[in-house]
Amino acid sequence: MVGDMISDDGTGTEFTVETAGAAFREACATAGLDPTGAELLRLGSNAVYSLSVVAGHRPCGPRL
Repeated sequence: MVGDMISDDGTGTEFTVETAGAAFREACATAGLDPTGAELLRLGSNAVYSLSVVAGHRPCGPRL
């Protein structure tokens, strides 16, 4: 999916809430993180998300 956002001519596809969300979910799956309850904080030249923390649960992904 993320690779699909970059075209051969360098223009890429339109960066939207939908394409950013798909890339975010793919990144979470790769990192072993749960995207449930995440909040999109900013969408511009990049996307910024806030992940939810569930009390009593440790993160399942690597420590960054």
